Amino acid sequence: MRNSATACIAVDWGTSNRRIYRLAADGALLDRHHDGHGITRMTRDDYPAVPLKLGGA
Repeated sequence: MRNSATACIAVDWGTSNRRIYRLAADGALLDRHHDGHGITRMTRDDYPAVPLKLGGA
């Protein structure tokens, strides 16, 4: 049985999209999220809040 505890969160933040992966210690993909919040689609004022939203705050 695989361990379902989150070991890390990986973020691929491109110019047009953002892809977020939740990984277990053994490298198993536990969950993923994809959205259109790429770097070029955000304003300067968007940046302070975005990392907090990724963490569920």
